[in-house]
Amino acid sequence: NARNHFPDADWIPNNISAGILSDTTEFIASKSGVSVQSVQKSIDKISWMKERLRQQGGSVQRSIASTDSAAKLSSTVSYVGLSDVGAVLDHVPNGTVINIVRSNRARYPVLISHQGFFIRKNGMAYFRHASKNQQINEVPLLEYVESAKQMPWAVLGLNFNEFRG
Repeated sequence: NARNHFPDADWIPNNISAGILSDTTEFIASKSGVSVQSVQKSIDKISWMKERLRQQGGSVQRSIASTDSAAKLSSTVSYVGLSDVGAVLDHVPNGTVINIVRSNRARYPVLISHQGFFIRKNGMAYFRHASKNQQINEVPLLEYVESAKQMPWAVLGLNFNEFRG
């Protein structure tokens, strides 16, 4: 059972390769006149899987989604910094996938920790996402961005992916 465990190394690249998504972060930033930044991480998928199996008593069998046999992959994610999010909202299409980009920390195996959708209602931008209590939340995007500035694992910014038609 193959799964896309790592948004930055599996889910996004696999969906871009399949023609389902397009990373539009740079395009949106350029149209808005803001700079794009990027962060890089070496992801050790095999070590992560072994640790997960150890934590779960070795009873769960999972496979790695990527067909790349390399144990370590390099992942680079572009993003619009939190302070620039307000400047890009007019150029983000409704339904765009928003990826929450975090700082590169050794204890976390990913750069993208959470995903949701950009929704525009009555001229206002919202972030629709699943919360920890398994409910779908819809919060004003700029409100979410402000709360993200206080999170212990630093949020650097947002990465944007559009569905291809």
